[in-house]
Amino acid sequence: MWSIRPGYQRVDEYLEREYLTRGLDHFAAGRLIEAVSMWERALQVNPKEPRAIAYLARAREQLERARAIGGGKP
Repeated sequence: MWSIRPGYQRVDEYLEREYLTRGLDHFAAGRLIEAVSMWERALQVNPKEPRAIAYLARAREQLERARAIGGGKP
């Protein structure tokens, strides 16, 4: 629905909240790649969402750190 009519009956708000929450769940479980994916989706809904921007930066930083420690693997 959102792809057809963004903002329809607050669907964008629900999607944004869901992507943020799922991203946090993935992040807490150590699934950084999945967390990044969820927060990127949140930013597709609202490119200015400050929490998604901050969470994404943190996850990407940790992914880079993991790659450096693990020889290229997250």
